Amino acid sequence: MVSLNFCGSKCSHCCFVISLWGILMLTVLGVLFNLHSRALMDDAGERTADGMETTGTNCYIAAGMYLATAVLSYWQMWLSKRTSNQVHVQ
Repeated sequence: MVSLNFCGSKCSHCCFVISLWGILMLTVLGVLFNLHSRALMDDAGERTADGMETTGTNCYIAAGMYLATAVLSYWQMWLSKRTSNQVHVQ
């Protein structure tokens, strides 16, 4: 039987934790850019309100990509745990 587990237990746990941090950080940055935070004015692509909203939207898109990575990492953690339990049972 072909195993879909392509990532080990430690690697999937690490990717999961980093993904959670990325989701949190990029969501907060997206909110701050959409609120036109003065502290982030220099970091926006264009130094206008539209530029800040575009940057905020880009942060949300990147957070969504991190969410997909977190789901994939969690799936790999589940597969690793399931295969390790099957080895011990047999």
